[in-house]
Amino acid sequence: MKHLKTLITLFLLVIGTSVSWAQSEETFVPARTATWNWKEGLPSSILEETNFENAKGYIHSEDDPTSLKLEVDATGGSFTVVKSGKVNYAKLTNNCKIKVPVRRAEDKVNITCQSKYNYKIGTATVNKQTCTYSATATDAAQGYVLITAIGEVQFHQIEVVQKKFSSILPMISLNCEGWASFTSLIPGYVVKLPSSATAYVATAVYPDEGEYGSVMLTKVDRFGYGEGVFIHGSDYDELYATIAEGTSTVPTVDNLTVGCTEDVDLTYESCAYVIATKGNDEEAGFYYVNSEVTVPAGKAYLYDPQAEAKMRRAKALKIIFADGSEATGIESLFAGAEKETPAVLYNLSGQKVDKNYKGVVIGNDGKKYVK
Repeated sequence: MKHLKTLITLFLLVIGTSVSWAQSEETFVPARTATWNWKEGLPSSILEETNFENAKGYIHSEDDPTSLKLEVDATGGSFTVVKSGKVNYAKLTNNCKIKVPVRRAEDKVNITCQSKYNYKIGTATVNKQTCTYSATATDAAQGYVLITAIGEVQFHQIEVVQKKFSSILPMISLNCEGWASFTSLIPGYVVKLPSSATAYVATAVYPDEGEYGSVMLTKVDRFGYGEGVFIHGSDYDELYATIAEGTSTVPTVDNLTVGCTEDVDLTYESCAYVIATKGNDEEAGFYYVNSEVTVPAGKAYLYDPQAEAKMRRAKALKIIFADGSEATGIESLFAGAEKETPAVLYNLSGQKVDKNYKGVVIGNDGKKYVK
């Protein structure tokens, strides 16, 4: 036990250096422009089903649900699309509000009106047909520029130009078996890995009756601020995450991965595992934290609720992937471990089952399908 405690401490010292926010690379988030053009009817959906009265709703900039969108709050008024033979426009009544999405200070919001332009943008009152507004730091922090009607407003077009900007992302160094844990510390943005590496989250733990068990890792494509992942790539590789479009694909349920946005002190009672290598054999697996260790900000660990309930506290967990494969290079993690007879089996929900169970089962010899 004393030897294992020493190993765990060494594991954290080694694995804690695999994310370096000091050794960082500047990456650029590309500029992005979105337009809502009622006058020309672009996108085509903008003239349809975009009327709100005493209600809230969204208007996309393209006929695509992932495109940038305006958030309309007409709970104190109304928002109506007026279609005529000559000119189309969006009509807002007093106190109707629109939130225009921005990312950074100095992003531009360009507005063109018909004949009525009684509104405020940010804290400025507009008294002309066209307006160009530069987002402030306050606007960027809240993620939008607020337009408020102070009378009737007739919008021909709203355009937002989100400028290109640089962001500092850390270098991620994989260990001798190509593993590392990672947590993004960039608020407000989703990141992804290069194609040379894959991010996973732990979604289930399957304990044995002995000292060992298995952990199920599920692939994720994108992850956001504070969401921890376990990364697998080439041995000793060094890579960078980059800003990604879209939303996080990290599951909101059955996720046992804990991201660290600040240093976290763990003890035996934390019911935590860290991914690390096994001594001189350099075998990768998840090892139970049974001494005082600190997981640095920018890293992640696995929390096992079964251990919290004092059901099981396995010394180590073998890696099994949700696609049915098993991690290579860790078979000897269980070498010399006494296998229980009869074997303890679990289904994919982590429930203990007997030998008559039909379907996918996980035991101390891995994952298999029983017909």
